[in-house]
Amino acid sequence: MSKQRTSKKFRTAAAASAVLAGLAVGTTAVAGASTSSTHHTTTASTHSAPQGGPGDGPRGHRGGPVATVTAVTATTLTVEGGPNNTSVTIDLTSSTTYQKNGVSATLADIKVGDKVAIEPVAPTSSSTSAPTPPAAGSTITAASVTVLSPSLMGTVVSVTGTSGNAVITVSDGEGFYRTIDTSASTTYRKGSSSGSFADITVGEQLVAFGSVSSNHEALDASTVVAAPVAPSGAAGGPGGPDGDQPPFGG
Repeated sequence: MSKQRTSKKFRTAAAASAVLAGLAVGTTAVAGASTSSTHHTTTASTHSAPQGGPGDGPRGHRGGPVATVTAVTATTLTVEGGPNNTSVTIDLTSSTTYQKNGVSATLADIKVGDKVAIEPVAPTSSSTSAPTPPAAGSTITAASVTVLSPSLMGTVVSVTGTSGNAVITVSDGEGFYRTIDTSASTTYRKGSSSGSFADITVGEQLVAFGSVSSNHEALDASTVVAAPVAPSGAAGGPGGPDGDQPPFGG
């Protein structure tokens, strides 16, 4: 299958995860692009994009520090984050919730090496003092854990191929063209319901989750969501540009 790509770098795209109704997920943006007078495509790499808060709006995930998982047990995660790679233990309880690719997940979906956003359990005190970064060796109890997957979001420009082996080209919010590769294992949703490849049509809005392709020029999609629905409370909050959750390690 032919996949047209030309070259010219551009700045990192905004994270696309938080456009799903009532679903909290943050993403790692797929960055880079190419342009010509006839076609724009991507040269992609992973990059941690700015994140929003509980509204799960653009650039958003459920609020909290972002870190890399270094160990997983039945009751804890060990993560590292911040400029000093601070190691912190995350306590998991029966009330801890999990999200991945815009839907509910389980602890079994979290693997070593995953990027995650941790929303700590809210403090019981009414203190108004500014939150401080977790210190090395400290422990946080998680209210929620969100796995941050690379993603692309935009309006479908073209669909080449058939289900199980299609290339979807989307135009992002700035007009750059992005390439999404699908496979037989790619799953589809429409809004918050199940969907199919037939839902991916020219002019449709979509968000795709997956991994950066080996040539760093596309997203290998594990999940494609057509007609994602924007939730209420679309921006700001803990962990985002307008929020107050500190990063790991200060």
